[in-house]
Amino acid sequence: MKATFFFLLILPFCISVSHAQKSAGKKHIVTVIDMKNGLPVKGAEVTLTSITEARDVYTEVKLTDNSGKCGFNIHFLPNTEYGVFAAKKGYVGYLAMNPVKISRYDAAITHDSPEEIKLYLTSDSMHQVEFYRKTEVRYEIPDLITLLKSGNFHGGIPLLYWNDIPQLLVVGNDKTMISRYPSNPLSSSASEAPLGMVALWLIESVRIAEGNRLILPWQRFPSLNPVIRNMNDNDISADIPGTMQKVFVAYSKWWESVKKTDSSHGCRVNPLEGTGMCWQ
Repeated sequence: MKATFFFLLILPFCISVSHAQKSAGKKHIVTVIDMKNGLPVKGAEVTLTSITEARDVYTEVKLTDNSGKCGFNIHFLPNTEYGVFAAKKGYVGYLAMNPVKISRYDAAITHDSPEEIKLYLTSDSMHQVEFYRKTEVRYEIPDLITLLKSGNFHGGIPLLYWNDIPQLLVVGNDKTMISRYPSNPLSSSASEAPLGMVALWLIESVRIAEGNRLILPWQRFPSLNPVIRNMNDNDISADIPGTMQKVFVAYSKWWESVKKTDSSHGCRVNPLEGTGMCWQ
């Protein structure tokens, strides 16, 4: 009886100690640096994200102080991933040419991560545009078509120019099915598509990018995948060859009407205007 009484007496104390230990967690200090001048960034928004079992997402946001720092207490739970990223109006995330990790404005956090974590932004508004411009790959159109047909193409949308459009139109109704074509990083899946539909998709990409020197790689994609949707019934046409023929005709007519005008004007004319179709 005395033993039971003693256990009940110390139980609240044990629970209190256990809770205090859990509450302590592990403190991580995040410092945000401006890579343009090497100075700390005051008032940067740092977001801690935790994802449990790839399903439940929780976020905590803090602002950096005058020294560019803020802190988080993290209780590392099973089956949970943690990460932080920084952002601030007037800044962009800093990118570095690194084969392991390009972005320097975010970081994964594990129990073994150092307590001091540095994230990098830059007040150079052109940094990301210039960074990706250096990584762009240029193919002559015949070489690009060969890569697409052979299934040996890899990567995003290559560097394309306004005067590439006629050569892309040559294969704009080609029914050859291909499985390797520029992949949109925002798309979770991609299926086979006719070469012609991909060529028309690339023409639309040229139209989007023409005259826009601030465009980023993922903004060059007209849609998640080279798929056309019927706006009238909000459905994707099952008749892919028939749909491709209509889109090909629309882009051919558009090119005939704009090819002799300045590209800054031609790119503002939507080839699918009035067709009831759009890129999905």
